[in-house]
Amino acid sequence: MVLLSLVFFTLFGDGLYEWGKPEVETARASSFEGQKSVFVPTDSLHSDNGETYVYVLLSERGYCRMIYTISKVVVEVDSINIDRAMLSVQSDIKSGDIVIVNANGDLSDGIRVIAG
Repeated sequence: MVLLSLVFFTLFGDGLYEWGKPEVETARASSFEGQKSVFVPTDSLHSDNGETYVYVLLSERGYCRMIYTISKVVVEVDSINIDRAMLSVQSDIKSGDIVIVNANGDLSDGIRVIAG
């Protein structure tokens, strides 16, 4: 029985892990030297109940793959640059952090996702 379970999860484990998890598209936050603000794509901004936030992708190394979890980070919008589709925000987001710009399912704080 144990051998049969090992074979089953070896063959179908990836598919079972990915089943039901939203797939997300990402971009990196950036900044310029001497500025406190960080720039993120306008598509990454969400608003709900008077709160403005961005989902940040967190990663950790699993046994045989990277495991991605999202974290909701509240931001304060400084300015919007429509030409570049970027906005300037002040928050705990740092330059180089990965933000979610699109998802094929519903997102909420702390869920696991598939990064595409």
